[in-house]
Amino acid sequence: MQPHDVAMLPSAMVTAIRMQVEELLEEWIAATDDNLTLLQRRRKTGPGVSNYGFVDKVSDLATAYPEYAHFINLTDLKNAIRNIEDCRDLFALMQTFARAISNTMMVYATEAFDLALDYYNQVKVRANRRQ
Repeated sequence: MQPHDVAMLPSAMVTAIRMQVEELLEEWIAATDDNLTLLQRRRKTGPGVSNYGFVDKVSDLATAYPEYAHFINLTDLKNAIRNIEDCRDLFALMQTFARAISNTMMVYATEAFDLALDYYNQVKVRANRRQ
């Protein structure tokens, strides 16, 4: 058996991060108001590579040939594309952050399971010896 030395995560740090994320989430929701239900999400066009490529190419063409773009607001199209890019960047960053937290949680979960297993095995051995 190996000795275990599990230090607590700094609770002030965990609390501060949680509060900051909650505050940012509230700000995001207030600014975007894009809370979609599952059904609404299914009906939306996703920002996949092919969809984004199409939209980006149309934006380039509309800029190059504005005489054909009089029925759309080119600024709205450019803003929507920039918003997609900003959201993708934020999403990638949040995924990285979530992965880091998940990795840490996995380490502690493994440690907790190992400690619980050590205890269980000791109790089992003593029970078998009738101690």
